Formats: sequence, structure tokens, C-alpha cells
Amino acid sequence: MIRLLGVINSDKVNKQNVKFTVSSLESAYRDTWNTGVPSFLNHDHEKPIAWSTIAALHFEPGMVRTANLTYVPEKTEEVEIINTKIKEYYHDKVSNFISPYRDKLLNRVKTAVTENYKFNATESASIIDKDLALRIFPEIFETDDKNGLIDVSKLNPIAPGIFEHDGLLLYASPLFRRSFSRLNTLNTPFLRRFFELSIKPGLITRLALDKDMLGLPESLHEVFEFQYWWGPKFTDKLEDIPYGVTCHKSEEKHEFFTDIDRTEFWWHSQDGKQTFECEEVIQRPSLGISDSAYGCRYVHSMIDPSSNEPFHLDGAIRLYTEEKILNRWDVDISNSGKDTDYNKIWRLDGNINVSEWKELISHYYRDNMLVGEYLGGIDDKKDFKPELLEPESDKVPISEYVPCHMEKGEGVRISLSYKTKDKVEQTGRKIRATNSIFIKGVESRYIEADTLEIVKNLKKRGESIEMPRSGIELLYFEDMITNFPLILHRGVNAVESANVTLEVIREICESWSRRNHDRAITFNIGITYDTKNAIFSFAGHIEDILQWLAFQGSKFPTAETNCADWCETAATFLSGSFPEANDKPRLGEMLKYTGLLYFERKFLDHNDFRLYFDEKNKAVMVELKLLLSQKDIVEEIEKGRLQVAPVYSADSTCSKCNENYKTCACSKTTEEDVIQNMENIHGKGIFWTKRKA
Repeated sequence: MIRLLGVINSDKVNKQNVKFTVSSLESAYRDTWNTGVPSFLNHDHEKPIAWSTIAALHFEPGMVRTANLTYVPEKTEEVEIINTKIKEYYHDKVSNFISPYRDKLLNRVKTAVTENYKFNATESASIIDKDLALRIFPEIFETDDKNGLIDVSKLNPIAPGIFEHDGLLLYASPLFRRSFSRLNTLNTPFLRRFFELSIKPGLITRLALDKDMLGLPESLHEVFEFQYWWGPKFTDKLEDIPYGVTCHKSEEKHEFFTDIDRTEFWWHSQDGKQTFECEEVIQRPSLGISDSAYGCRYVHSMIDPSSNEPFHLDGAIRLYTEEKILNRWDVDISNSGKDTDYNKIWRLDGNINVSEWKELISHYYRDNMLVGEYLGGIDDKKDFKPELLEPESDKVPISEYVPCHMEKGEGVRISLSYKTKDKVEQTGRKIRATNSIFIKGVESRYIEADTLEIVKNLKKRGESIEMPRSGIELLYFEDMITNFPLILHRGVNAVESANVTLEVIREICESWSRRNHDRAITFNIGITYDTKNAIFSFAGHIEDILQWLAFQGSKFPTAETNCADWCETAATFLSGSFPEANDKPRLGEMLKYTGLLYFERKFLDHNDFRLYFDEKNKAVMVELKLLLSQKDIVEEIEKGRLQVAPVYSADSTCSKCNENYKTCACSKTTEEDVIQNMENIHGKGIFWTKRKA
């Protein structure tokens, strides 16, 4: 199973001009922390690909983000596990959402519903049954349009593509949904603009409705899809375009997400008028219909020769069988003929200016960037477009060597994650080792030696703390970074004792500050609340940590119901006390899958250095092996901005006297002793650092 750490939301105004409060982010996390949700390819619920859970809320000056952890299956058994979770999710989602509306909905349609009905919960509580809407509201579907389109002046829109009539909801055709599936949302951007234009004088607009589905107005809720579709700024001028077919081919990434192989644009003459046709050609079936039907979106338009502007525009779905799509893949739109199951779903007639024409066409082809590309738009949002950042082949980036760190004044980072409580209720403090080190391929759990300062200071106060089980190593790192382990506080006095631990950490930071330590730390406080554990993780330079700890709002929430208010207070403090961080250091460099913050140390491979005794300096030296092309690394070392430091066990002993080698008197008497003792260090590792002690 592949694990991917990402961001799904923040308290910033997004591209849809929507802003979530910090407390609403915490509320959403609180509701789903122990469940998770499916992840879909391109927001298409017919294409589940993974399972996502929320890892943590991450706070930095200027922004709070919801970080998620996505599990992507690789093996057959993993796919089965994910598919089972997704089926359970849909069953529970529909059941829970429908439950309050079930009886009223069934009672409202009981005269027309058959035994084959089923419930749906995409935009509202709704019921699906063949021709149900047609049987309940035949007057709505009475039309003289040969394609069965409804004049929108007959409809009462209450949301894009959703209409209220006699206490029930009608919906736009499912062909406006991805894969034409009612599990997916309607094409809201297109339908919103379509109805804005429907009130334009002289413009006649018609739309296809869903004949099979009805819903309850009181259950209607807006569904947000925070997917940014970058595209052009439209121009108002239609150039003279020569007749013929233009084809825009999808890039591999685009095709993977959308199933679109290419999009074809055809200008020709029809009934003596300039005519435009556009069709996308897809590679995989439209699963909302069947696994053997290929639905291709199609647009047709005609241009008024006197004004050179469109007077007619319509959209349809051309459904191909497996046999017919094979032929369609081999020919272009001008030679494809019209032997398809043709389903017209919208139409406009009247004066349509060019900018409106382009806008509607582009919105109709939601997710298809090739249309905006053809229409000649200029993308002014390139900063938001995903790109592959490929380093030069002969150059290794500095970030591969320089550990993540934080300087004074960069503020504090906070992570809040929720975890399952222990099955057996316990009390008191307990240290949990959350970090591991690999020594010659063998993983060892460890805590850092500075943790003993917390233990000693707590005992001075008469406080108790449970040390981790045997087998956990105590390690010294020769740098100015400290990653404290997780300290979990349990029982009825959990919050009170957690605040005492917070005070002890403040005292330790003050001690380091008095000695002018240029030190950055992470520490983690776990609190057992009524229904779950809350893990508060912090990172920053000790001077900034002290500023946070001097703030009254740094005290932990007295109950889990107060966590939302605590989050709002913390976010306000960080943004008001420190400059905006702008994701520096990057979230992915510090936030771990566990939801904890941690300064990662980058270790050297044993083959990349050599220890030796320097006679001139009477000291053990490290010889590094670097490529000639890595001049920037050499420059960083020469300027003292990049160094190496050892890590060793607290019980490392002198090979001569068996005392702790760091304090023994004989450890530096001979070259042999020094080398032997350095080998003890070497056994644990040597790492890159910017803050050597």
C-alpha cells in the first residue's frame, strides 16, 4: 500500500472564493477522524482509487491546513480491502443521510413508485425509479421540442441544475454528471452560467431533465468540489477561421484523469451558414451507463453571417457501442458520420455574444482543458498548475543534505491529530518512543537523551512519569536539534498534568536560552479526553517556543469540545506574532504520517565517509566522499553552513576502562583508544547538520 501525505483544505480563500474558518476545519476533522473517505480519480465516484484519512491539522503563521493521508492499493488483496471500505462507506453514507427523510419521501411518491426504487444522496435525499418524475409531473415534460428538451421558463431553479416543483426537486439530466452517473455531482459551473443567460432578452434556453429522480427540498445541500480547473481568459473576437478539422491531443497525464484521447474542432458550411462542431473522443467506457457504452460530449453551433456571432448553440452526448467507438478512434469528426445514440441535453437560440459562447462551451467540457486551449485563451494562473520539477541530472539538490530546521523568528508550527484511546483506561504520564533509526539495515526505536531533562524536572516537582518499555535506545545527537518523544497524559487529571509538563518544557527552554543555545525543538503532548486522544505537536526555535508558552492560550483545552476554540486562538496568535510562513519549511518536510512534527536528520551511508586520526590536530577526522559535480555541497561545507555530527548511545563505553567514553579520562590518551571510541559512535551513525553542538 502506497502512503501519500497531502493537503485537502485550508483556512485561505480558495479558487472558488470560499473560506473555511479554523473551527470548521477542526469540526470536519472531528467528525471523520476515525473513519476516512474514498478518493476518486478526477472527482468521479465511478472511479475510486484510494482511501483517505485526515492525518492532522497543521498550523503555521498565516495559515491552517488539513493534511490527509491517502492509501493507494498496489496488490490485488489491497484493492479488495479498499473496495470493501468504499462499499461500506456508500452504504452508511446513504443510509445515514436518507434516514430523517425516508418516510416523507416515500409517502410523497407512493402513488407512482415501483418496487425497483432506490435512494440516492448526492445533492439531496432523493429516490430513483424508472420514469418516476415523468409519472408524477407529466405536465413538466410536455414539450414540442423533438429532443424532449424543456423550456427553462417553465422551471423554478433553486440551485444550478436543480428545480423545485410542488414540494419536490427535479434535476438536470444525469448526462450532466461525470461518467453520467448519479453518484457524481452535476456540472454546476455550466448549469449556473446557463441559467444566468436564460433571463437574457431574446434568448430561448432549453434543458433535458432527469425523468427518473425526485428529491426533497429541505434536504438539499451544496456539494463543493475544490478542484481547480485552470484555463483561458476568453477574448471577444472570432477570427475568420478556415474550414477544416483541428485536433488537440491529450497529454498522458490528462488522458489518465479524464479518459479523453483527443478533442476535435470542425468548421464547415451547413445550409449556407458557417457551422462549428466539437467532439471529445474518450478511451474508456462511461460507467454510469454501462461498461460497454462510450459517451462523448458534443457541441454544435451556427454563426449569423451578418453579425459573425452565434445564433444557435446546443450540446449533446453521442453514445458509441464498443464496435462503433473502434471506428471512431480511426477517423476524424468530419468522417465519423452520425450513426450514434444521439442525446441532446441543452440548447440556446438567439443572440449569443462570442464571450458567452466560448464560456458556455468551455464549462460544458468540464475537466477538458483542450477546449480552452483551442479557443486561444491565455492561462494567467500558471502558478497553480501542477508541474513536474525535475532536477538537473548531474546535480543533487542541497535539500538532500541539509536537514530541515527553523531559525529564530520563523514562528512556531503546531499539529493537532486525533487518535484512538487505549482499550484499558490508565492514568498518569507515559513516554512513547515515536522515532526510529536504521543502523546497517536494522531498525531501532529510540528517544533522545535530552528527554531525561524532562524526567528530572518532573521528579523535582514530585510528578511521576512512566518510561518506555525495554529495548528502546537512549541516543545522544551532537547537534542543536532536539526531538522530544510523545508524552501521553491519561486519567481525570490529564489536562492539568499536561499543562505541568508544558511548564517543565518552558523551564528547559529558558535554561537553554540563558546559555545562548541556537536550538530548535519539537515536542509532543498527548491528552486522553472522553472519546479519543488528542496529540498536540509543536516545533520551532526555542526563543519562539518561549514566546508561545508565555501566551495564556497555550494552555490545553479543558475538554475535547473546546478544541475548536483552542485552534482558533492558536491560529490567531501565530498569525499575529510571527511573519507569514508561506509553507517554509514545507509541511511535508516536518509533518510525519503519524501527524507529529519532527526535524528529520539525514544520515550518511557508511560507504560515504571514512574515520581517521589526524596527527597534526590530534583528533579524529571524517573524510567525506563527494562527486566532483557537487561543488555547491563543498561550498556549503567550506563556509561552515553544512557539517557532520555523530550520534551515539548513552551507554557507549570506553574500550579501555569501560566507563562512559564521553567522560572517561583515558579515552583521549592514545590514537587507538580514540579511533576505537569513534567506532562506537560510527556504529550508530553520522548525519548532516547545520547546528553542530
